[in-house]
Amino acid sequence: MNKAMVQIKKIEKTKFVTATWNEKGKEKIKFSPPIPREEEGVYVIYEKRKNKPFYVGETTNLFRRLKMLFRCNSKQNPHPCQLNFATAIGKKIDQVEPEDFCARMKVKYLSTEMLVGRIEIEKELQEKYGTNCDSFYKRFAECF
Repeated sequence: MNKAMVQIKKIEKTKFVTATWNEKGKEKIKFSPPIPREEEGVYVIYEKRKNKPFYVGETTNLFRRLKMLFRCNSKQNPHPCQLNFATAIGKKIDQVEPEDFCARMKVKYLSTEMLVGRIEIEKELQEKYGTNCDSFYKRFAECF
């Protein structure tokens, strides 16, 4: 078993993290359990009801990336995950609200701070789940 597959087994065993949108709070997005603020890693966004992987990504700062994804606040330059989510729920990107994303999605992540191969792990996960391609998102719309 290669090193990336070992890490994939770890990420699959981790607990799900959910996000709550709070319009009135200082922190608009609250993750439960909390996500470390300064760690790099790989993440998998899942559709909540069917526990189906939706998007796989990697980043140098897990907290910042996941906060941005769940806030859906980049309407002018949206992340591919947000565009695919809008397509899956039959809305335009400017119609997607953070409440929509928080209500339907959850995440698992793996800190790769002490590991090498963050991009290799991401690619192995994408291949395993078949995510991050147009044909996947056309089929995924059926989940919603």
